[in-house]
Amino acid sequence: MGKKTDEALDNMRFLDWRGIPYLQKKDLVKFTGFSRTTVKERVDEIEEMSGKGKRYNEYAVLRDGNVVLVNVLVLVDYLKYRSDLRDSVAKFSVPAFDPSKIMTIMGWWNKEVVREA
Repeated sequence: MGKKTDEALDNMRFLDWRGIPYLQKKDLVKFTGFSRTTVKERVDEIEEMSGKGKRYNEYAVLRDGNVVLVNVLVLVDYLKYRSDLRDSVAKFSVPAFDPSKIMTIMGWWNKEVVREA
């Protein structure tokens, strides 16, 4: 494969994080390619939507002192539907959070990722 193909595969960051349910904010910068500021904002937004009776349960974001862990499946769902979830009318048409669908799309259960040399 050529250099451009290798770069394209490297940009598929989610493949490198399959099966890891939680990531620290610093790892989310690598996972998403977002700045640290944007990651902080998204985590804060997810926390606003987390808790009993909300879109995400209380395990979406875990905090212990300075350590902040974010559920990857929640993050992927939030990024997919973010604009609709923030719209007071459109949020009612967003499908329910379905982690198993995201896990299937991400290849969560696959044991290996094969990259041709």
